[in-house]
Amino acid sequence: MAAPLPTAPPAPGRIRILDRTRIPSPEPARIGKYDEIITYQDETLRTYVLTVPAEELEGKPEEEQLRIIADRIRAQVAERKRWVGKEIAI
Repeated sequence: MAAPLPTAPPAPGRIRILDRTRIPSPEPARIGKYDEIITYQDETLRTYVLTVPAEELEGKPEEEQLRIIADRIRAQVAERKRWVGKEIAI
């Protein structure tokens, strides 16, 4: 049985990985390959999902895998922040 998730938010400026799951890639160009789905949470308790091709993580030490995941999360957060506060007319 998995350990229960902490209920307190991560420290400010930190991300908590909630889950990592390997699935067959749904991308037509990647048929027969796998993706790692990383579910993570920020200090506001918002939950996000990141997809990383499994071959980018396979065979690498855990520290290297964490660095790759962290770099991808940083890029995703930066892209999200770029859009926060924008308004559009409908």
